[in-house]
Amino acid sequence: MKKFLIYTIFISISFYSVYYYFFKRDIIYTTDICHVMDRRPLWNYDLNKIEEEYKISKFIILSIINQESSFKGSAKPPFKKIFGFLPTWNRLSSSYGYSQAINATWELYKKQNNRQDAKRNDFYDSAEFVAWYIIKSNNINNILKNDTFNLYLSYHEGWGGFNNKSYSNNKKLLNIAKKVKKIEEKYKKDFNNC
Repeated sequence: MKKFLIYTIFISISFYSVYYYFFKRDIIYTTDICHVMDRRPLWNYDLNKIEEEYKISKFIILSIINQESSFKGSAKPPFKKIFGFLPTWNRLSSSYGYSQAINATWELYKKQNNRQDAKRNDFYDSAEFVAWYIIKSNNINNILKNDTFNLYLSYHEGWGGFNNKSYSNNKKLLNIAKKVKKIEEKYKKDFNNC
């Protein structure tokens, strides 16, 4: 009985250690691709699979996810505020998860890809969603698949908003799109040094 108890404790600790190593360590330096891949080693496999299927750079996908959620699977937008400081019960949008996809677009993705079991807090599902969205932006908005700046603007504003140039007077958003482009370039440059 004592041996059984020791084995059970050992197996439990081992299981938790493996689980923690692969899934639970915080990503602190979100612009450091080596740190991100060290904290989530299985993500590279997921990204390679998506990159092969969709022909979209994994670095573009990662830079969009970094901007949208800082790699937090449970990320949600802030609450609306009254008088600029009193929070309400309502959030600014229905966006959720790694990709910060809103409900309607997420449902469209699930329907068009026959992925009814897809979850926004699952990294693979969110990364595939971003790749799918880039393909749709390429088809709808005629954005090149490697044009990170315009792809992010389309991702943030939606296909209609991008066509209407809703971003043109939004300097903050334009600066964020430039930042996403710079992070994508940094990821691409640094990845081989990991």
